[in-house]
Amino acid sequence: MTPREYVEIVRERWRYVVAFLLLGLVAAAAGIYVVPREYAASTTVMLTPQLAPGVTNPAGASEKADISGQRIDIYEELLRSTRLTRDVITTLHLAITPEALADRIAVTTTPNSVLLTATVTDRSPEQAILITNTLADQFIKNVAQIEQEGDPARAPVLVARVFEAAQPPADLTTPRPLLYLLVGLEIGLVMGLGAALLRHTLDPRVRHGGQLEDVLGAPVLGVLSRDGAVPSLVAYGRDDESAEAVRRLRTNIQFLIAERGHKVILLTSATFGEGRSVTTCKLGFTLAEAGLRVLVVEADLRRPSIAKSLVVGGSVGLTEVLMDHALVDKAIQPVRPTLDALVSGRVPENPSELLGSGAMTEFLSLVRERYDVVLVDTAPVLPVTDAVILAQRVDGVVLVARHGHTVIADIEAAAEALNAVSAHILGSVLTLVPRRSTRRRDAGMRATTRPASGAGVDA
Repeated sequence: MTPREYVEIVRERWRYVVAFLLLGLVAAAAGIYVVPREYAASTTVMLTPQLAPGVTNPAGASEKADISGQRIDIYEELLRSTRLTRDVITTLHLAITPEALADRIAVTTTPNSVLLTATVTDRSPEQAILITNTLADQFIKNVAQIEQEGDPARAPVLVARVFEAAQPPADLTTPRPLLYLLVGLEIGLVMGLGAALLRHTLDPRVRHGGQLEDVLGAPVLGVLSRDGAVPSLVAYGRDDESAEAVRRLRTNIQFLIAERGHKVILLTSATFGEGRSVTTCKLGFTLAEAGLRVLVVEADLRRPSIAKSLVVGGSVGLTEVLMDHALVDKAIQPVRPTLDALVSGRVPENPSELLGSGAMTEFLSLVRERYDVVLVDTAPVLPVTDAVILAQRVDGVVLVARHGHTVIADIEAAAEALNAVSAHILGSVLTLVPRRSTRRRDAGMRATTRPASGAGVDA
């Protein structure tokens, strides 16, 4: 999968990303609210080498400094020892064990120095400062006792002094709101992207033209967005994104007409509700706009809708032509100067048999001679056999699929049914694509001016 496809997935599934980002922020806010607040206070003590009385030479001072360097590690351990915490607890009358208090103390040393820094954490900022300063006081007393042990009159080699006492306010260590929010956003983003990718992987519906190309082995001829009523979409002279998308479909159909001689084209879909009839009308308008003589034939005798879309009468139509031998000229109705329509007429009892009759074959031969292109709109492939029967009598089939609605497995089943009767699948049209992504899909659509390869593709 290319980076561009990942970006497209995020654009389509952005709600998942936003939802998990919000969830991450809510979780972070809950953590900030729930996690107990802890404060830290720090004090720095300095171990100073002392000269023995009467010693004034630098060599003696150097010797004492070397001794202090050897003992610095010992006093670092003393700062967090239970011996010292026990003295602090006794002094402050704390309700805590020496071990628990020792766990709250962190000691750091400054490299190449005699500075020790002790940091104490507590849920009370005032208590953290008090414990820290008391810890420093007790440390100084303990150092003095250790250095003078056995001879209180002897001058200590080392003396501990407070270099920097803990001062209010204490630092808030947990929770850290900014860190929590950043982590919540990061986790939410990762989970949102993962959910979007998982949903895309498990989604059985058609989301982009590449899926149709993979199943049908034929190019995507057009990508049409959501828009308004048919007559106003591609009226002569209209120039907008919706009309331009239909004109790109027209260009690909014109190639099929000019280079391959396909004049009678069947438009069908896998199931109902794919936008097939509306697409047929749009295509008829734009082909007529280009100066071609176009006939739109409504061969969906079960659920007709073209008469309403084209705003023409529906009393006499294809059924009357095939059953009652009505005159074709009487049944065909003009829509535009070069666009005519033949509606379905009344609903017959046996649509499949009627469409597979010799009368239908004769009718298609007749209109083939009269028009530059004949667009035949028929029922979906899977519910009934009408489209499969007609597919054997036309020059090619265009399969219409609806973005986010058509199931890929249905497209596969429809292609299998059409290929079983050696139908020429010319390509597909993806309809009702959200307008924000139509342009991107058109830009990424494979060129249809090259013959496609694969089963069921007319060569």
